[in-house]
Order: sequence, then C-alpha cells, then structure tokens
Amino acid sequence: MQEARSVADLNSAVLSGLDVYWRQQCAGRDMPRRADIDPIALKQILPRIILTRIEHTPLRILYTVVGTQCVTSAGFDYTGYYLDELDMSTEVGTDWPAVYRQIVNERRPVFGICDTALSNGQSRPYVAGLYPLSDEAGQISHVIAVEDIVLDPTDELLMVPTQPIVLKPRSKGRAAS
Repeated sequence: MQEARSVADLNSAVLSGLDVYWRQQCAGRDMPRRADIDPIALKQILPRIILTRIEHTPLRILYTVVGTQCVTSAGFDYTGYYLDELDMSTEVGTDWPAVYRQIVNERRPVFGICDTALSNGQSRPYVAGLYPLSDEAGQISHVIAVEDIVLDPTDELLMVPTQPIVLKPRSKGRAAS
C-alpha cells in the first residue's frame, strides 16, 4: 500500500464517507468501539466494506464480513477465514499483515493506494482505508475497511487474478465468525 497523508488526497467518496462516519463515532476517544458502528448508517458503502476481528498474541486477522463487491474483486467469499490462510499474491505490493500490525501498533487509520493484478499481467490501482475499532476496555478488537475500485468494462473482464486466491491448507476446521 502506498500510504496517503490525507483522505482528501485519494479523491474517493466511498473512503471519505467511512472516514467522516468513523470520526463522528469517536466521540472524544481515539477510536470508536465496535458497538458504535451501525451498518444502517453505512448502507451506501456496505458492498465495499470489510470487517475483521483482531486476535492478539499472536496477532491474527479474521475476516468476519466481506462486502459483495469485495467478494467479486477477490473471486470468492473469504468471510470466516484468517488472513494468514489466504494467498493474497494478487495484491501487488501490499503487505497486508504489516498494514494490520501498523494499525494495531499505532492505533490509527491507514489509507492509501493498493494495486490488484489482472489476468493479462497488468495491475490496477484502488483506494483502501482501514480504521481501528476498540472493545469496551479500549483494546483494538476489529478493523473496518473499505475498498474503492473502479474498473472500465475491459478491466472487469480481466479481474480473474493472474494467480487465483487459493486457500492455504488448514490444520483445523474453518474459522468461526
């Protein structure tokens, strides 16, 4: 991810909408609680929303909600899977575990430009924003994210990843939501 200094630099109405809502929900705290997030308030951007649960020691990221447009972009629904169980090689130049570590360590949103691979070997940029949410004790418990990718019709046909997202073998059953 090429991190941006401000949301305004990214020119994304979808990201701006989440950013404004997240900041309103902070209510004087450094971040909103998970319980402060109302999906109805995000209805317009829900198809582009990803919600992850943060597990500490060791740090693991569980996808609990993956919006329909995110599912389409990825090629399958990864709700209920951990980040470390997924092959994210179609995400050109983005180290997702490092992004989540940064959010947990710095306790702040991260937003910028990412690239996704197309089946013809090219890549296309998209805007992503990830925002921490806390539990009642103030520990980061979730991250709410948005992906804003706009492709022309030709690129949409090429969204089949050059290397499909493949689940890595699991030692146990599917993760619980």
